[in-house]
Amino acid sequence: MKTEWIIAAALLATLPAIADETVPKQPDTLLDAIKTGQPMTSFRLRYEDVSQDGLGPANTSAANNDLQDGKGTTLRSLIGWQTAPFHNFSFAAQLIDVSKFQDDYNDSTNGTLINGVSNQPDKVKYAKIVDPDYTGVNQLYLDWTGIKNTRLRIGRQQVNLDNVRFVGDIGFRQAMQAFDGESLLNKSLPDTQIFLAHFNRVRQITTVLRDDGSLNIANVKYSISPTESVVGYAYLSSFEDLGHGRSWFGNAAT
Repeated sequence: MKTEWIIAAALLATLPAIADETVPKQPDTLLDAIKTGQPMTSFRLRYEDVSQDGLGPANTSAANNDLQDGKGTTLRSLIGWQTAPFHNFSFAAQLIDVSKFQDDYNDSTNGTLINGVSNQPDKVKYAKIVDPDYTGVNQLYLDWTGIKNTRLRIGRQQVNLDNVRFVGDIGFRQAMQAFDGESLLNKSLPDTQIFLAHFNRVRQITTVLRDDGSLNIANVKYSISPTESVVGYAYLSSFEDLGHGRSWFGNAAT
């Protein structure tokens, strides 16, 4: 049986996943575009306590196979800015840092060097909390909105589709997933949202950067009412060894 306790405090000043398509008057200069942009900044301090029976390291006896309780205190810092549109272009950059203050837990790296981050081998005796320490680029993209009700985005970006069961940033974890590639959002048709994307890299919640495949997305959503909608989608992936709905598809990645 697995029991988790999570206490989180957040100071948020973030952009919505999909920006409002109502475009204000564009700034006259690039400097004005920077000044009138929006922050992509948040700080989240979290304590997590996990108790889990069994599933201890393979070299332990059955009588002593329980994992030690995982206890972790981490701070996630997101610092970024997105400029206002200038000649239909806007630029966004966001850095991420996940710092451990208490690391009595298995962060899933298990002594393996991953993107410059390594956990101590003895941490495998603790219950798993997938929050490795990490510093890097969380988002870095260029938006073009030269066609009405359309947004083309190129670069590293977060994506959350529908109920994030299949495609999402897994924001529950401190180091969220991010996708590298191109996406197109169109809202020209009444009550209809069309999202197309091609991604050739993904940074997973373990901070592993996967570039051994690609993901192509087609998602069409028609809103019947403010609370009901119909969605048709195709998610075509050539990545290997990705558990359905787990490794970078939104849900079940705790």
